[in-house]
Amino acid sequence: MPLNGRNYLDLLQLVPGVAINRNFDEGDDNSAPILGERANNAYILIDGMPNRDEVDGGPAGQFNQDSILEFQVLTSGYKAEFGLGSGGVVNVVTKGGTNNWHGSASLFHRNYLLDTPDVPHSTVPFLLRWDAGAAAGGSIRKDRVFLFESWYQYIFSESPEERDR
Repeated sequence: MPLNGRNYLDLLQLVPGVAINRNFDEGDDNSAPILGERANNAYILIDGMPNRDEVDGGPAGQFNQDSILEFQVLTSGYKAEFGLGSGGVVNVVTKGGTNNWHGSASLFHRNYLLDTPDVPHSTVPFLLRWDAGAAAGGSIRKDRVFLFESWYQYIFSESPEERDR
């Protein structure tokens, strides 16, 4: 699913009971409260292991969207195995290698020269952005040893005026 910014946690916006707070300060724990709880009370699991920043809330490490196989959000009525998340559980399963080799590549580019202003007779703000990614997986030894690798690069260019400051 295409996501602006390619952050898999933006999928939380699709879940009923989750309110996304776009005006949160970095280090604040109220970025994505689930059913009225503080966002720090959400438990984030990657392949069954906790991926949670205990100080600021949210994930401790980011993942490339192309490396995610399943994304699940549990808001209530979940089993005791998820007992540490009183506000909800974000459960992510990553891809792995299979006996057949598969791969994907992606490129996203946005350029302010291709935009038009919303207000007549105004200028378009400078924005030059490149997002590139690749993922590949397969078998090193059939039915025994598998490999999966994922790469993502985000490049955001500053305007010439900001760069000269």
